Amino acid sequence: FINNTPIVVLLLPILASDKTGRVDPARDFVLAGKERHCPGQERPDMGGYPCRSIRTHEIDYADAEAEYEAYREEIDNRYRG
Repeated sequence: FINNTPIVVLLLPILASDKTGRVDPARDFVLAGKERHCPGQERPDMGGYPCRSIRTHEIDYADAEAEYEAYREEIDNRYRG
């Protein structure tokens, strides 16, 4: 909710638009994030896999690489002995 308005109501005009590209010039960035915690994941500690990003017309910043590299190294060490 933003100012007691559901986010989907605020985004509906953009999602339903026939336009392509930047539909609403006032919206000049996107924030995204996810974090995975589930019993079926490879890591036994349920530590999760966070990923956060900021995207503007000029930049694309994602903070997942360090987590991925640590995970890849852990798996490499586990299976290579």
